[in-house]
Amino acid sequence: MFTAASAVLVLAGAAHRRAAVALVKPIPMLILGARVVHGLRRRRPVDTALLIGAVAFSMTGDRMMYAEEFASDPEVADRRLRDGALAFTAAHLCYLTLARRRGGRVTRSGLLRRAPVLIETSAVVAVRRPEILPVLSGYGPTLASMSAMAATVPACRPGGALFLVSDAVLINRRHLLRGRRARGAAEAVVLSTYCAAQWWLATGLDPACPGWSV
Repeated sequence: MFTAASAVLVLAGAAHRRAAVALVKPIPMLILGARVVHGLRRRRPVDTALLIGAVAFSMTGDRMMYAEEFASDPEVADRRLRDGALAFTAAHLCYLTLARRRGGRVTRSGLLRRAPVLIETSAVVAVRRPEILPVLSGYGPTLASMSAMAATVPACRPGGALFLVSDAVLINRRHLLRGRRARGAAEAVVLSTYCAAQWWLATGLDPACPGWSV
């Protein structure tokens, strides 16, 4: 179910079908939310709360970021961007806490390996849309910390890396790519890596339902 919904979403994004993307985008996260509920009795309440938080904040961030990208009013766009960044920061903090509870840790080498990606995306934003840098100042370090810690938890290791890739391609697509074909291909990468990241993180940090089918 998750794989099928993600595939439909990726195809819609690649084809620039905005209405279809808006309709399908919540479905993969709803499936992950159903997975959390399915394993409710087989995990500690704090882990359930963190998983629900990660899913709920991610869905909120998705909606805000999508509204921001196509908003015609600059003030509305900035407000949606701020709200979306805050929501995803909260989602990453939930995953970060879950990874810590699974024995993960943030290492200096892990952060250093992610620094070039953050520097490149920050440079793109600084040149193309410098007014939003303060809004994203807390998001980048939180994402990097989550990604670095996830890398030390084998069950969810790909998730943190894929989330970083998804965000980097998203920023470059928005601010550097102009051709319809190139933007469609980049959107397919953004959506596929995002869905895969969420799956690896939510399932890798939740052993309650190891037999859940994708």
